[in-house]
Amino acid sequence: MRPSIVAMAQAIVTVDNHAIEAYNTPMYESITHNIRITVEPAYLDEQSRPDVNYDVWAYTIGIENHSSEPVTLKTRYW
Repeated sequence: MRPSIVAMAQAIVTVDNHAIEAYNTPMYESITHNIRITVEPAYLDEQSRPDVNYDVWAYTIGIENHSSEPVTLKTRYW
């Protein structure tokens, strides 16, 4: 199942105690076995250098268990 875009988000990212406003970015969501995973990417404009193909992104990952069973995150791959 491919994640679907569910919303556009305005991201404020904190890096080294400095708030950086990122572009409006899509939020992705996938639900499997009542486990909801959300991913919100944020492009960090102030740290990126598109002129030399250097782009910096931050990701907020959400994991919600909506099942009646406890779950454990054992591995991940980004």
